[in-house]
Amino acid sequence: YDLNVTYHVGEDFMDIADGLRAVEEALIFLNMRNGDRLGHALVLGTDVRKYYEKRYFVICASKQVILDNLAWLHHKCIRLIGYTQLCGWLEIMFLKYFTDIYRLEQNEGENIIDSYFNTSVDNGLTCNINDYYLSWLLRGDSPIIGKELDSKSLKDLTLTIDKEWAHAGMNNHICAEVALRNENARELFDAYHSYKYAKRGYLGDTLTIPPMYREEWYLLLEKIQQQLLGKIEKRHIAIECNPSSNYRIGEMSRYDEHPILKFFNYGLDTQYPRHDVAVSINTDDQGVFSTSLEREYSLMALAIERNQTVEHKNSPRTIVDWLNR
Repeated sequence: YDLNVTYHVGEDFMDIADGLRAVEEALIFLNMRNGDRLGHALVLGTDVRKYYEKRYFVICASKQVILDNLAWLHHKCIRLIGYTQLCGWLEIMFLKYFTDIYRLEQNEGENIIDSYFNTSVDNGLTCNINDYYLSWLLRGDSPIIGKELDSKSLKDLTLTIDKEWAHAGMNNHICAEVALRNENARELFDAYHSYKYAKRGYLGDTLTIPPMYREEWYLLLEKIQQQLLGKIEKRHIAIECNPSSNYRIGEMSRYDEHPILKFFNYGLDTQYPRHDVAVSINTDDQGVFSTSLEREYSLMALAIERNQTVEHKNSPRTIVDWLNR
């Protein structure tokens, strides 16, 4: 019960969306709590606008990852912003990628929408974006949970050891328990783990964010970043930061752009929203990055002191106090 978890997540990712989704998966599926730690988690502080501008608004990922992101972002958009034009585009693109992966055939001359609603032949799965999101919530469960261990099957287990083993494979998160009661979600969960569709899902693809949706896309991802930081702060989960390692691997061009200043900025005058997430400064790998703990602290202190702006200034004493905290 007292064994705490450190999980490295959000350092490298195919896209900011799946990086953020991976952080939420860690929180939900691992039931992370007070005393647990996230390693790196750079995606929580990556500058969304610079990231996509640098990549010409093109997302390069596997079809399965893109599909998962579309359903997850659709749910987040409705919860954090409301139903917007972006939601409509997410639904259309979800339909395209779901058809590509989980529809086995398409009749000649049939478009995507016609194929999706054609139930005259058994040519694969059908679903709506909400059922798919529920199936994603089940991914913290054992792969056999979908159909073999639905609520009825669990009641049929007689041996105590079988019941204990089955419950150990379930994520006791309220949303996952709701998803388990949805037959479509269980079927989609099984399909996700099936070799039948895997080859299609592994195929790489590119998705370009249309100009008319980019501002809404930015706003949504920035809101998700703030929401996840709020959850992490509330649960007293710590983030292990590694300035030199993150500088070489991540998206920042200067040390003062390190996301640690977005995670924990108590006492500092910064342009970022206030957060008091528990953080630590680490070396990651002293040999690989030719550094020491003292050097990492010094780099952050110098970076903050030498890159002041007229609107946001911090004295050396203020910076030392921040480092001490």
